[in-house]
Amino acid sequence: MKYREFPEKSYSLSFALKYAFNILNLLFLILKVGNPPSSPDSITISSTMSSSIPMSTSSTSTSISTSSTSSTTATPGPHCNITLCREVISRYIARNWAYDTINFGECINCSRANYPSFPSDWFNRWYIQDFYIYGSSSDCAGNPYIGDLTFCQTACLKDITCVGFSRAKNALDTNSTVECYLKNNLTVSQIFNDTNWHTVVFNSTT
Repeated sequence: MKYREFPEKSYSLSFALKYAFNILNLLFLILKVGNPPSSPDSITISSTMSSSIPMSTSSTSTSISTSSTSSTTATPGPHCNITLCREVISRYIARNWAYDTINFGECINCSRANYPSFPSDWFNRWYIQDFYIYGSSSDCAGNPYIGDLTFCQTACLKDITCVGFSRAKNALDTNSTVECYLKNNLTVSQIFNDTNWHTVVFNSTT
């Protein structure tokens, strides 16, 4: 019996040519692209990073934009209307009427006081100016008043027209024999840096 012979040599040659052709195609693709293709893992990581960066940048820019446009507005709280409260207290003292400022609508938000006193914190509202008001055109009625510093301050508060008083510069606050001249205007006849007198001013606004 005769066996059929397979063309082994032709089969090997065909396989070699096909393999060489595949190698040439691969080299052509590498040369054309310039870089070998990335692996799937590297592609996934690169994609994730590129998508996360714009989100982070956008979030940061939004935060800065919001903070730059926001502002805080301070709302002033209730305050004592010193002028109105002082006026009603002065009227009661002039008539020797007892009072409790908690009952006065004019004294809302002011410290409490009873006859014959003014709110105690008002005595912290005085300050000294280094000038002297000479002449009588700006005098309040009843000058001169004689007493210590607290006495002169109280006398001025009782006179609603009084805005301050002149007193001896070198006198002690506790000296009860010192003259003080109550003034209803501190903008006229000013003598600055007087050697003997200065002016004690009441701050009724702030």
